[in-house]
Amino acid sequence: MNILVPTDFSKLSQVAIEYAVNMANHLSASVTLLHVMDNFVKPTRASLQEEAKAISREASVLAKQRFEPVLKEAEKLNKTGKPIMVKIRKGRSFSNTVRLFAKRNDMELIVMGTKGASGLSKYVLGSNTVSVMEASRIPVLAIPSRARFTNFKNIIYAADLKYLEHEIGILKPYLKALDATLHVLHVCDKTKSEDELQNKVKSILKQVDYRKSTVKIKSGKPIDKVIDSYVKELKADMVAMFTHKRTAYEKLFHRSVTKKMAFQSHVPLLAFKSK
Repeated sequence: MNILVPTDFSKLSQVAIEYAVNMANHLSASVTLLHVMDNFVKPTRASLQEEAKAISREASVLAKQRFEPVLKEAEKLNKTGKPIMVKIRKGRSFSNTVRLFAKRNDMELIVMGTKGASGLSKYVLGSNTVSVMEASRIPVLAIPSRARFTNFKNIIYAADLKYLEHEIGILKPYLKALDATLHVLHVCDKTKSEDELQNKVKSILKQVDYRKSTVKIKSGKPIDKVIDSYVKELKADMVAMFTHKRTAYEKLFHRSVTKKMAFQSHVPLLAFKSK
């Protein structure tokens, strides 16, 4: 597996790097660290163009210097036998630069920090992660500031059931690699038959042939609070969710809930882009 970790050299991105390297040790995966530099609009005047190039060169040199201690600390944790790669790219859009780099370099997972210290810092750091989630076809693992890697035992998959078989098929290779138990959680309104929904999910789990799994149907609102409650009840190691091109209901369920979980979750959130 190839793991990409975008970094802005903040403490939060350092948490993501440590998490990714320890995860790579567990999976025998490769890790690439990526720093995205702002690519400002080129000035039209020749004198200003030269000045802009000089500023860009200085920024690139500074980024390389800042990578040195980050890489040194990451390599101390690295037990894969594979060197950690360091890359610097320019881009006007952070999420698009990360997305294109991940696609062109065959990355299979993007690991990013989420939840800054407070106020604007919290919003900006979280929104960068969410913007990559929404742009990337490659799954994004959002790491909360206090998270530390442990062997994954229990993964909650928060599902709306619409594309259940397709989505579990996507999840299955990750579950196998992590040797984790999948707990399918569906939050419904009280008018639906919980037994009927549970039987439906169990039938699909049998078809996709992943036996290390359980099913939980819960009712309640808001949905993110119900998910968070089940995370605590189960002592889950990760939450997995999918985003879609959506109907009005799906926009309500997925977009807002995935964003809230990315900002609020105390455990890593694995976000996939589905159909």
